[in-house]
Amino acid sequence: MAEATTLALDEEYRGALAELLDFAIEIAGADFADIRLVDPASGRLHLVVQRGFPAQWARFWAAPSPGPGACLLAFQHGARIVVEDIDREASLAGLASTDLLRSLGVRSLQPTPVVARSGVVLGAFSTHSCAPGHPDGRALRLLDLLARQVADMVERRHAETALVASEDHRQFIHELGDALRPLDDPAAIEFEACRRLAARLGAARTCFVQVDEEAGSLRIERDCTRAGIASIAGTHRIADHEWALKILRRDASIVVSDVEDAEFIPTASRRALAALGTVAAISVPLVEAGRLVGALNVSDDRRRDWSAADFALVRDVGERIWAASERARAEAARREGAGLFRGIFEHSPVGIGVLHRSGVFESANASFCDRVGYALEELCTLPPQTLVHPKDRALNDETFTRMWSGQVEVSVAVGPDPWLVEADPGEVDSAIINLSIDARDAMPSGGRLDLSVGNVVLGEQEARRLDLAPGPHVRICVANTGTGMDAEVLRRATEPFFTTKPQGEGTALGLSSVYGFVRQSGGGLGIESQPGRGTTVTLLLPRSAPRAGTAATGGDLDDMPAGLGERVLVVEDNDQVRRAVAGRLRMLGYDVVEAGRGAEAIAALEGDATIRLVLSDVVMPGGVDGFDVADWARAHRPDVGVLLVSGNMASDPRRAAHPSLRMLARELREALAD
Repeated sequence: MAEATTLALDEEYRGALAELLDFAIEIAGADFADIRLVDPASGRLHLVVQRGFPAQWARFWAAPSPGPGACLLAFQHGARIVVEDIDREASLAGLASTDLLRSLGVRSLQPTPVVARSGVVLGAFSTHSCAPGHPDGRALRLLDLLARQVADMVERRHAETALVASEDHRQFIHELGDALRPLDDPAAIEFEACRRLAARLGAARTCFVQVDEEAGSLRIERDCTRAGIASIAGTHRIADHEWALKILRRDASIVVSDVEDAEFIPTASRRALAALGTVAAISVPLVEAGRLVGALNVSDDRRRDWSAADFALVRDVGERIWAASERARAEAARREGAGLFRGIFEHSPVGIGVLHRSGVFESANASFCDRVGYALEELCTLPPQTLVHPKDRALNDETFTRMWSGQVEVSVAVGPDPWLVEADPGEVDSAIINLSIDARDAMPSGGRLDLSVGNVVLGEQEARRLDLAPGPHVRICVANTGTGMDAEVLRRATEPFFTTKPQGEGTALGLSSVYGFVRQSGGGLGIESQPGRGTTVTLLLPRSAPRAGTAATGGDLDDMPAGLGERVLVVEDNDQVRRAVAGRLRMLGYDVVEAGRGAEAIAALEGDATIRLVLSDVVMPGGVDGFDVADWARAHRPDVGVLLVSGNMASDPRRAAHPSLRMLARELREALAD
């Protein structure tokens, strides 16, 4: 909820509302009048326009919590309140707003609710007089009509603004997501989002603030500033900004049109903000697990009536920054885990192999850690099959000791002839890594980690207890001798975002993501744990028989049509998918160049006459899609073949004009032969 804000209406609407107030003063024989509307960004009444009141009145209502009053009561009850004499109205006695009215000479007032045709109360329309009494019945009926006109004007304005802003908002957030997705550094994510937001809003300064309550500090890695605006990047003391932190900790935003009118800001802080060129500001908190972890700040060096759309945009960008930063931190942890397990699996008796639907089996002991690093390396249109395959190698305990915190003893055991299971190999890798990293964190002083794989046949009773189908399954167990879990933690262990780790450590998605993968694969997950006695997590995946004719090594890949060094341009905006496709083509003997956007592909075609084929995704960001690339190639490079690849292009009317992808290797040879 915003603490102080101004509902943004353009001058035309403000002028029209002011004319209605002049008419209301004439009808009621009043001395003052004002209109207060609910700000969608803050959820509270905000003074929009007034007649007759001094500036002191506007400053009072700009405060974050001006307190109750007759206008608020009319708004809450949706009915007019007639106060004939504020000195005789017990319900208003002792209120700050009453004291202010009395100091301005006001004796009577008549707040009338502004109600939309849908019945929603939009605000209140009030007249105030310096003499006690109230308007007659005819005047009150006319005031009702004026309140109706105000409601119609506000509803129409909201509808017009929302129609335009919503589409622009969606487009901006979509493009922001595309820009943040390839970034893997939280600081780079924060800066890029702030840069785009500053350009969008025309703000003087935009920055993301990291809050460290334990250290008592605020950290700004970089800020985006307009020319002439000083940077505030660096570390600051929370104590110097405690007035703002008190608000943000409540998960409440701060939206200020002019800091000079915001009396809730201490005088010294208002001066400091003015010295930095901050006149208007929005600050949106990011609260995780009840703790303030960051805030997105946008400020301007002039008075600014922030709109509800401005506030919504800052709020959504803040959420995108946090989500992208958490993704980057999780990916960094994943890479750390991949590096750790590179040593483990290169020296362990366990390898992972992939049995593709095409019937191609690849022994993956050598490439296991690459798949861990690139979850989408295995590019299959249907779920592949994963085989736990024994390899007779000795375990190098020295490797584990070096890579694990503390002294952790690791053992890996595989039963005889483990069965095939149908699952995404990247997900299997991820599950083992997540569970093992959790085990490592549960043993800060050292302990033992046991990874085991074996076959098991579930009977009817046991299968029913585990909510699984009876029959053969592969069992993967990850056990540790760490701190263990009590009954309450164990009950919530697979909930998304539930964690017992300190704030900022981990993503609280490890067990949840493993559970989701296992259930999606038709299997089950069991956890056994006791405080002080460690934890054992068991994955049960249903057996899937290998395809007829499947070889244990290499086989069908050799039967695919091979390339002869022809140059192929792969166009795909997803880095991991593009890397996987390019790698497969190179395995087939092609010379591959890559482009991440349609515009990059056209530039490559213009500058490289040796490209023989374009293999492109259809839907891509940046305004140039796969069809555009194909059309350009037809017009300017008719010697180049084009293959478009998409998961959903059946309904596109341009599909008939372009070749479709059926079998990758065969289509490549045919296209290159044309």
